[in-house]
Amino acid sequence: NFLSQDHCEKFCSRILCSAGEPLKDSSGERNMECSPTGSSSSACPSTHSCESTGGSTTFGGLGLKGVCCPRPQYVCKLPREQGNCGTYSNRWWFNAKTGNCEEFIYSGCQGNANNFDSYKECQDYCRDARSEPQCIQGTALTDSNGNFIICGGSTAASTTCPANHYCYYDGTTYGCCPTQAYTCSLSYKAGATCGPAVTRWYYDSTTRTCQTYSFNGCDGNSNNFATQQDCKDYCRVESCPDGGEVWKEPNGAARACTSNRQCPSTHYCTPVTTWTGTVYQTKSLCCPSKNFVCSQPRDVGVRCSSTRISRWYFNADSKTCTTFEYNGCEGNRNNFATQKACQNYCLSEACPPGTVVAKEADAGRLVSCSNPGGSGRVSGGCPEGYSCYSSPLLDQNVCCGASTELQSLCPTQSTPFISALSLQPMQCTPNVDGACPGNFFCWFSTASSSVNAFYCCRSPDSVDTGFCPPQLVPVPGEGGAQYRYCSPSAPANDAIQGCGPNRHCQFSTNLERYICCGLESDVRLPNVCPPQPANLVPVELAGNYRSCNPYARSGTPQSCPDNSACLYTGTENGFICCRVQLGGATEPKIL
Repeated sequence: NFLSQDHCEKFCSRILCSAGEPLKDSSGERNMECSPTGSSSSACPSTHSCESTGGSTTFGGLGLKGVCCPRPQYVCKLPREQGNCGTYSNRWWFNAKTGNCEEFIYSGCQGNANNFDSYKECQDYCRDARSEPQCIQGTALTDSNGNFIICGGSTAASTTCPANHYCYYDGTTYGCCPTQAYTCSLSYKAGATCGPAVTRWYYDSTTRTCQTYSFNGCDGNSNNFATQQDCKDYCRVESCPDGGEVWKEPNGAARACTSNRQCPSTHYCTPVTTWTGTVYQTKSLCCPSKNFVCSQPRDVGVRCSSTRISRWYFNADSKTCTTFEYNGCEGNRNNFATQKACQNYCLSEACPPGTVVAKEADAGRLVSCSNPGGSGRVSGGCPEGYSCYSSPLLDQNVCCGASTELQSLCPTQSTPFISALSLQPMQCTPNVDGACPGNFFCWFSTASSSVNAFYCCRSPDSVDTGFCPPQLVPVPGEGGAQYRYCSPSAPANDAIQGCGPNRHCQFSTNLERYICCGLESDVRLPNVCPPQPANLVPVELAGNYRSCNPYARSGTPQSCPDNSACLYTGTENGFICCRVQLGGATEPKIL
């Protein structure tokens, strides 16, 4: 006599399994059969084991030799689930994060297998279960008993990771996770049946494209992605250095560029390597900034499969990563496979490509700093190898760079490209075009911390001067001034205290005030001043040409500042203010 059909089924399933329910076949109705001693035991996925139903069990007369029951390692990592009914009772579940059994209120139906009648039953079943390390992609390595292999800094570490795996710490647990190079070299694997099949994506290393396949629901391998964009980002298929798709024209062609000015204000110009079908081709294209990606609202996309996918997006208002149900297609780039990937990416919003934020080792909080623009030695709290940046998305200063341990992977005065999604150094294949993002080269590392011998390292072409952060240079001010001063709270288009598009207001430790900084290709406007007299350069106003009226009286808004003149450019810019470039061989008189 049971309260409901659900209660009856769950109770009688426990006669078959120690905890949880037997695995269903592809129909979703019948128990999957197996033989505990025969070769058909392979029918059970690695998350389940074959348990006999014969002998003294109640269901021995059904003719089943065995059913696939969930292993403790699988059951004990499931989240607490209350269910949606109204017959409440006190139950116990195993909290994998704390390693303890905890009481909760169960509604009487639904829920999952991590649900026990008593504290003792819970403890006895889950006492040997270990928390699952959360790999960036794929699942952590297990031993023959299904227990996760512990590595690295844990006191319980039992071994080092084998080839094609690296030791990864997810903030709670150490585990051996598959490397990016290994994952993207694997053929797809349909996996073991444990319910209806679903459509997934895999990277085809032969065609260098992401393709779909039918996944049976369990096991398989790490070359298994929920969306095409996840596959492209992870295996770098027509993907920007920090992930996302390049900006495309209405005709579908990627927009080529030579500076940020040729990109939308939400994007930046950077070298991107794509596969044409026969060869790799590298050219500068417009990629979305992390600020733009993480500022986009939640977009559930359009329905393109029978199931929805649990994903994460960065909520710019609460400044936290929040889960949502994704329909499977379209949507926007503010869409991450895990909470960890969402946090990693958006907390590094202010960091230049290839660098990430510094976090406190114990609590995982961001390391704060007090003077954006300073070097690691004087950045008001930044550890060695990091510089202080102002993050408009987070409304605080953050430290961007790479740890000294990761820097040891590259030659002196160079740093590795750190993925904003995984916080791991990017691996590469030597002597292959497009193996690394632009301005990075593939380097053989002999460091003791090296897992894969080759890493993408930055060309040592920048020096921290104490004026602007690495990779950036000062924006010149009006009238030939060496610096343009600014306010970090002013809008970018503010004519007095703004820096203009694609530039940053950063604190200069040498000047002890805020100045505008930008990429060298964007700092100076193209020179459209007349060729004569010689050495003329444009006067800037908030990052743009200062337009003028040649007939305006001196001192009026349409006139030019001292030591400059209103001249016709012969271009769409019309009349602009031009001045003599300081340091020229001659300083001719401007009439």
